[in-house]
Amino acid sequence: MATVKRWRPSVVFASAYLVVVLLMVAVPQLFTKFDPVENDLLSVNQAPSAAHLAGTDYLGRDLFSRIVYGARYSVGIGLAVTVFALVFAVILGTLAGASRSSFVDNVVMRVIDVLSSFPSILLALVIVGLTGSGIQNLILALGIGSIPGLTRLIRAETKKIILSDYVQQSKTFGLSRFTILVRHVLPNSLGVIPYMVTMSVGEAIIGVSGLSFLGVGPQPPTPEWGTIIADSRNYLGVAWWSGIIPGVVLVLTVISFTVIGQAWQKSFEGRD
Repeated sequence: MATVKRWRPSVVFASAYLVVVLLMVAVPQLFTKFDPVENDLLSVNQAPSAAHLAGTDYLGRDLFSRIVYGARYSVGIGLAVTVFALVFAVILGTLAGASRSSFVDNVVMRVIDVLSSFPSILLALVIVGLTGSGIQNLILALGIGSIPGLTRLIRAETKKIILSDYVQQSKTFGLSRFTILVRHVLPNSLGVIPYMVTMSVGEAIIGVSGLSFLGVGPQPPTPEWGTIIADSRNYLGVAWWSGIIPGVVLVLTVISFTVIGQAWQKSFEGRD
């Protein structure tokens, strides 16, 4: 049972911040009236003001509206990447951890080792290079790179539960292996998912923005956070806000997911 002690200020702030970000993803119209892709050459590189809360960029587009609508791409794609990776990780991790055959476990883990041997961003670049740019291919590329770490966690948790006393006792009652797997192993091994998801979403958002910054993510004028930061590179001397503000939003979002993930992990492990 959660204690008041766990509701420390960092968790409260991170939770409140993520609620706002997720509202941006779901209903961006609540936050801004501006079109994020509409140019206004009479308002180029304007500093933050009452009219434009985060200023404007080099084409006169309202930067706050681009950040708000960009959450739908950066966070939305990050969530999609995590769900994609999680589906395969649960299947592979449970198969490897619950299999009676060491051969199956070894085959699955050797595949995971091969995927892990490549830096995730490099693997994503190779996959995007082979499949082409586009949101679906970006999700595929980053999702494949996220599978190894999640699979190892699910496998380790599955093995630990299978060796636990209550599962061993269930075998003495004559329950089939399938029944034990569905009734005891899966529900308990999936308990790690909440903190796995929050930690993975933060990493996926960094991956999405990083690839967009390199030009292989959503293409301009799509208001994705990495694209916004990339667009600002040549104007930081005259319009620092065009790169700093979206960068701060990106960093705070990733940190917030990480803080929530760590809090969930401590709760799951009975610490704190």
